Amino acid sequence: MKGKFRQLLTLALVFFSVVFAQAQVRTYSGVVVSSEDGQTMPGVNIKISGTSRGTSADFDGNFTISAEKGQTLVFSFVGYKNKSVVLGDSRDLTITLDPDASMLDDVVVVAYGTAKKKDLTGSISTITAGEIKNRQVSTVTRALDGQVAGIQVTSNTGQPGSDATIRIRGIGSMNASNDAMILLDGVPYPSTLSTINPDDIATVTVMKDAASTSLYGSRAANGIVAITTKRGRTNQKANVSLNVRMGYNENAIPEYDIVKDPYTYYSMAFLGLRGYLYVGNRDYGFTWDNASLLNAALGNMQMLGYNAFKMPDGYPTTNNLPYLIDPNTGKVIEGAQELYRQDWADALYKRNFRQEYNVNVTGGGDKTSYYLSLGYLSDPSYVVNSSFERFSGRLNLDAQVNSWLKVGGNMSFVHRISNSPSGYSGGELTTNNIFTFARMYSMIYPVYALNADGSYRYDANGNKMYDYGNPGRLDFGDGSNPKIPGSSPTIAQGVGLMADTNPLSYMTKDKFTSVFDNFSGNAYGEAKFLQDFTARATVSVDMVFSNTKSFQNNLDGIASDPDINGILGNSRATRMVINTNQTITWDRNFGNHHIDVLAGHEFYYQKYDYVSLTMQNMLIPGLDEFNNFIKMRGNPTGYTNAISLDSYFGRANYNYKDKYYVSGSIRYDGTSKFTINRWGTFWSASAAWRIGEENFVRDNASWINELKLRFSVGTTGNEAVNFSDYPFANLYSVGENNGNFTVRQSQWGNPDLKWENNLSLDLGVDFRFWDRFYGTVGVYRRVTRNLLYEVDQAASTGLGAVMSNDGKLANQGLEIELNYDILANRNVFWTVNFTGSTYQQKILELPDYLMESLNGEGYVRGAYLWKKGKDQYNLYQYKWAGVDPETGNMLYWKQVTDENGKVSNVTTDIPDEASKYEVGSAIPDFMGGLNTTVRYAGFDLTVNTTFQIGGLVQDAEYAELTWGGPLGRNVHKDLVGNTWTPNNTTAKFPILDPQPNKLSTYEMTFINASYFCLKNVTIGYTVPERLTKSIGVGSIRLFASGENLWLVSKRKGLDPRQGVGGGTMYPGYSQIRSVSFGANINF
Repeated sequence: MKGKFRQLLTLALVFFSVVFAQAQVRTYSGVVVSSEDGQTMPGVNIKISGTSRGTSADFDGNFTISAEKGQTLVFSFVGYKNKSVVLGDSRDLTITLDPDASMLDDVVVVAYGTAKKKDLTGSISTITAGEIKNRQVSTVTRALDGQVAGIQVTSNTGQPGSDATIRIRGIGSMNASNDAMILLDGVPYPSTLSTINPDDIATVTVMKDAASTSLYGSRAANGIVAITTKRGRTNQKANVSLNVRMGYNENAIPEYDIVKDPYTYYSMAFLGLRGYLYVGNRDYGFTWDNASLLNAALGNMQMLGYNAFKMPDGYPTTNNLPYLIDPNTGKVIEGAQELYRQDWADALYKRNFRQEYNVNVTGGGDKTSYYLSLGYLSDPSYVVNSSFERFSGRLNLDAQVNSWLKVGGNMSFVHRISNSPSGYSGGELTTNNIFTFARMYSMIYPVYALNADGSYRYDANGNKMYDYGNPGRLDFGDGSNPKIPGSSPTIAQGVGLMADTNPLSYMTKDKFTSVFDNFSGNAYGEAKFLQDFTARATVSVDMVFSNTKSFQNNLDGIASDPDINGILGNSRATRMVINTNQTITWDRNFGNHHIDVLAGHEFYYQKYDYVSLTMQNMLIPGLDEFNNFIKMRGNPTGYTNAISLDSYFGRANYNYKDKYYVSGSIRYDGTSKFTINRWGTFWSASAAWRIGEENFVRDNASWINELKLRFSVGTTGNEAVNFSDYPFANLYSVGENNGNFTVRQSQWGNPDLKWENNLSLDLGVDFRFWDRFYGTVGVYRRVTRNLLYEVDQAASTGLGAVMSNDGKLANQGLEIELNYDILANRNVFWTVNFTGSTYQQKILELPDYLMESLNGEGYVRGAYLWKKGKDQYNLYQYKWAGVDPETGNMLYWKQVTDENGKVSNVTTDIPDEASKYEVGSAIPDFMGGLNTTVRYAGFDLTVNTTFQIGGLVQDAEYAELTWGGPLGRNVHKDLVGNTWTPNNTTAKFPILDPQPNKLSTYEMTFINASYFCLKNVTIGYTVPERLTKSIGVGSIRLFASGENLWLVSKRKGLDPRQGVGGGTMYPGYSQIRSVSFGANINF
């Protein structure tokens, strides 16, 4: 009986235990999303901490799991930080995973494949889609500045759609190309990066050292920028993403402090005329206050042509000409009333509407994946007739045919329309350069025609009429157009340009349009065989069709000359590039040993066809077709060029216990650009030691998560001769003389040309401490031998230069990338990033004939002195020595040598006697970026900044504004009250003179090139999921973003980012500021 009772009691206890346990076990469900873009995350691993039980998220990121209240779920996914969640009463969970900056590049792009970041022996940096998505740019080149250490990004134009110039680890060549190689999805990409929609980009990988670049041989001397586009994932439900941006573009750079009020301007003009007459007549005994000089200066004010004032009754005149200036004060006469004030910059610069729309679909089945996207961008400039428009489409497909065969490919089509007047590029003082008017023309010259009382004049349709810089043109015989009586000047007399011009009139009629159609596609097949072998073959085709038309109307502007009567130019070009490569990889583990070997072949072929024709003398105004023109303007031009490259390469990697790594590669390139020395061999060797994996580190420094020391050495080549695809050959051109053919030699070839050879050494440390402080520090040195050099020919030959190999150049520098996750918990994520780099360049050898050109000291190349021990941007300029207090003339330093050979410096006011000196380098001392991202409660904030310290830049615009120059030009406020007169002998600037006998380029016009730029600020808010679910939307993120928001430099108006060599354009095209508001919506 007791036994039965015990059995019943046992059964009862078991029953109640099961019931109790079942009462504690609950079913929890939810969804996992990424904090980066709000998209659901399929395949996330979910485990109950302390147990072996778990599950994974399905195709839609949903999950269901049975667990007890109080237990902890651990969510993990490659590239994201693990997240632990303690289970409570709520059974409906939304889990947000944050990207792990240390893991995002866990698999990174390398030459002909990918590799784990921990296994790298080279210097590689990666930017992800999350870092690109906030940028308001038409080309990804403008999103790299400050993001990667060792990159210098410059741009001498604000033209929308134009690529910025990228320099990786300094300047490796003095005459050949310094452009980085571009890879798109593992294939060399010959087109501009503005053809790639930034919204399609998954990662941008920058390869810097020989270990990461030498496998591309002759094309990788200046580093590699490898772009990977987005792809779908297998077993992923179709996801539709819509990105919309709308905003505006405007001028990002403030104008110089130019004199804007007519009172001051007329006073300065009078001071300049007075100074001009004084300088020309003081040797004849005329004094500064001589009445004849004053009267002459007052009379010559008519040269300005326009009178911006209503003169008071009874104002003084001489020879029926008004005295605008009181000679006793040098100011506008008392009682004069301002009639008008028009600012050319205000009239020519406008805020314009920017819009961008992108939609993509990603997904996949059991064995296939796809990515499909469409995009549209309208990116107008802030100035008339300058814009960029892009229509883009892309399809990426991958398919696992069976267990051993995988195939795939991608194709894209991009239609680009670029309106870009040639004169806008900067540096051209022409009427086609709209910035000439904005920065050079004084405000006394009105944009719009005026009546005598200063009011606007309208045409029969009620539109404002333009002023054309010639009072006579708009003299309606009714007293209109305020001008100085008796004058008949043009603006041309003031600033040296053509008369009858107004850019708002003719630039709206003229057309400067380039249309590009880009088709790019590649296909691959990958087969695994014999267990450890993989064979892969890739073929890619890139086609570009361009049609550029320039039309200048016959009513206004330069082409309105009756002898020209309109101009139409049209050029068409086609470029075809075919690239094929085949590789075989053997990859095997032997216990703690891992070996992989790659062997391959690659062939590259490019063909370029070009034709151009220009005509003039049109019949029907506005009709821009050739059958409307009757006369050719010059001879037609056309040619075909073709180049090819054949390559064989191999690589071997070995590692032991994932701690010790060695790698080696070799490539054998043959180019069509050379003949005798057609083939070149390039190699690399590298090693790495993951010190953090050693027991003595793990056991004693648990705060060290990763610590790796790496070293590489190797060579790359450069065969990118800038001016010819056939530098080895003598080339000839056909011409015409009196109806007869002429043939002239246009190029001397050099059959002995060979590759530039770059030997690179790199030493770096990669680390991660306390699981939140991580980065890399590296130093490098690269030496370029056999420099491709342009040897100038005698003028009698009629030829410019012939290429040769001579000289040696070295670059060395330091790079730092530091990241720190200040806060990283379930509520707040805050990280900061710092990149910094410095490099020095040194000329080690120059051709002997160049060294002899300056008494063995070096060679003067434009603004630079090339000499051993200095860099190629060693500025060689006249030096300012102040102002002569006796005469007001500008003084310069001059070197003199006495009879004993001793050299000393004296001053001179004769420009032709001035000596040139080395004044410093244009290369900056340090450059980088500081960036931060904060996410909290659905809000996110990202700030990107860039900076540069040191270096010199010529402030060409400031030099022009303070030079004096012809009447009618703008002047800088620095001149006001600070030019020499007999009563102001300590002034900084010399006597004001509209025709100064002084140098316009000298050391004083150069200034420190340091700057700080607030590159981008983006503020976003992700709508809570409970709200988006109710309307059937996966996620919604609203944002506001600004690009190029603020720049501070050593002088207002100066943008030092225009070039590497320390030059600025005058008048130049300033950068664009973009502000947009938008939404990211996922369905």
